[in-house]
Amino acid sequence: MKILVDIGGTYARFASEQGGQPANMKKYAAADFETFDDALGHYLNETGIHQEISLLIATAAHPDEKNVWRFVNRNKWKIDVAALGNVDVILNDFEAATWGLVDLKDQKILKKGRENKIAPRVLVGPGTGLGLGYLIPHGKQFHVQGTQGGHLATPALNDEHHRVLQAVDRIKGRTCLNVYEDVVSGPGFYNLYAALCSLSDEEQIAQSADELLGHTKSPAVRDALRLFHEFFALFAATVTVGAGAYGGLYLMGGVLDRLSEKGLFDLAHFEKFFAGNFVPSVKKALDATPIIHVTDAHVAFHGLIRAADA
Repeated sequence: MKILVDIGGTYARFASEQGGQPANMKKYAAADFETFDDALGHYLNETGIHQEISLLIATAAHPDEKNVWRFVNRNKWKIDVAALGNVDVILNDFEAATWGLVDLKDQKILKKGRENKIAPRVLVGPGTGLGLGYLIPHGKQFHVQGTQGGHLATPALNDEHHRVLQAVDRIKGRTCLNVYEDVVSGPGFYNLYAALCSLSDEEQIAQSADELLGHTKSPAVRDALRLFHEFFALFAATVTVGAGAYGGLYLMGGVLDRLSEKGLFDLAHFEKFFAGNFVPSVKKALDATPIIHVTDAHVAFHGLIRAADA
């Protein structure tokens, strides 16, 4: 039996493949288990799966020279492919999610655009980190290009951006170049808020991005939300233009989901910064690019199944 696994920085999701679809889906907090093996064993016991298994894994971890996948955020697990011995597929989680665009089940059209079946599509997702992947048509087939795009340098379009990015650097205790993940992610949203508080001497009233969304009357929280949209849009525009990915901009991730659930995702402000700072020919291409919110919570599972057959 094939077991599908999607491991992020905070949560791990498990499923079994049945008839080409994920089934028996479970979601666990990674912090509740000492190791990946412990979480896998718990899932198999909970679902009563006792036969021989093979693993299809999507993960936010990165492999070392021995193909041991390790995380760089709050998740302390490691995935030793050789020790497991039954891993059929292991991909970056955003590579898997990008494969899932081929057979996307649930989506919300945020902006209609011109259909372009031969252009790449781009998937962007702010969560614990910032993910980026490209789905590239190749005849009747597809190729997925994974990236480390969340670590692209962040530009400052105006004095406010410059001051805030400098404050984020001070908060993080460094003097190096900011990257988009510093401001377009859950921790990035909090960084923006903390930077604004330090610039204005406003008292910090929350300790996490989730808590901030309960304080939207605070000027610093409102400004952090506005800046988050601006940097998010600039990142989306940069990666769309850089690859000519005018087939569609697909947005997903826990931060976007929470903002949408609370009615706080400002599409108009996002679009202003997405297509408003380019020469006319590029602006025209961006204006014609569809923008889609991926609402399929199991898109990485579908992507793993698709990747295994590719």
